[in-house]
Amino acid sequence: MKGTAILDVDGVLVDCAGHALKLVGAPQTVEDITDYDMFSFLSTEHQDAVYAMWEGFDFWRDLPVIEGAQEGVIRLRRYGFRVVFATSPWVGCHGWENARRASLGQLFDAKSSDVVSIHDKALLNGDLFIDDKAEHVRAWHQAAEYRMPWMPQVTGKSDRRPHRAVMFDQPWNRKDANWPARMKGWTDLERCLENGGLL
Repeated sequence: MKGTAILDVDGVLVDCAGHALKLVGAPQTVEDITDYDMFSFLSTEHQDAVYAMWEGFDFWRDLPVIEGAQEGVIRLRRYGFRVVFATSPWVGCHGWENARRASLGQLFDAKSSDVVSIHDKALLNGDLFIDDKAEHVRAWHQAAEYRMPWMPQVTGKSDRRPHRAVMFDQPWNRKDANWPARMKGWTDLERCLENGGLL
């Protein structure tokens, strides 16, 4: 096995924001959402409509897939990665956990043991991390810098195992344009892996 790839779900694998905007009839599109707090761009009426919709598990079960995501997950597995799905729970929705696991199983052949509901993703250990929230990407990278073991006492080498924290490009994270590992869609996967020494 090449290692563990930790993938965020909303904004990386499925289109939560765009789907919500469309269903409530908001005038904004995803390109208008230039900050992670989507609600700051919406009217009170549309905010209330999104909150109400997110309380139902049907929304979370039926999210559309981001272009290329299914093929990207397949490629990661073919390269030898164990793919782990790390997703922040929406606690206001009773049944969210079941809906999310069912959706990931259907769309990405995710086993229950490969789905982690967690807000602080920096706690997760892996070799590749892909997320659309800049705060999560920076935190995971910083944690990985301390976590990845130096092994000279065992191998006689001071090389560390490579790891890569990748920002999945979305309008709300483009203020962090200088982040060294940015993935502009799933067709960009191999470039990110190669640049990080993971392929």
